[in-house]
Amino acid sequence: NSVNNNEDVFIYYVGHGAPSNPPPLGDGKNYLMTSDADEYNISNSSYPIKLFYDNISKINSDNITVVVDACFSGKQNDGQNYLMQNASPIFELEEEVPQTSRNLNIITAGASNEIASWTRDENHTLLTKYFLLASEEMPLYSKKSKDNFNPELINYIQEEVRKDAKKFYGRAQLPQFIDD
Repeated sequence: NSVNNNEDVFIYYVGHGAPSNPPPLGDGKNYLMTSDADEYNISNSSYPIKLFYDNISKINSDNITVVVDACFSGKQNDGQNYLMQNASPIFELEEEVPQTSRNLNIITAGASNEIASWTRDENHTLLTKYFLLASEEMPLYSKKSKDNFNPELINYIQEEVRKDAKKFYGRAQLPQFIDD
């Protein structure tokens, strides 16, 4: 299927992200892990985040929104236990995003030095929970332009995620909204 320039494209990825091992054991790049990924061979069994964005840049649309609610697994060396319960460290995406003349808007679960938290019942991440709640009540973009996120939506999501991450887990998390 083709997309016309005037059609909006919305991509929402929720899952795990991981870096491969540094050379010579891996390529040291970031990946979105597939459901059948081999955690010991990430670079050969997962989807490169750079390829993800390169493919998005080929979409023929003037307005693309990407939500990346991705994380690392946080496993200990034994591969069995998690270092932090209800947590997923966030990786840095900025270097992976290609320059484009199109309107590319990106939402991430938090800053690159923060950990993404899950809801207490583990049904959703905090970002997904509050993104879904906010999108029922308010538009994604400002009334003036699809080039900018709605400030009311940003404030609501950031404040609710920040409060819950602090209240339930004692850590900082502030979703990032990067618009054109």
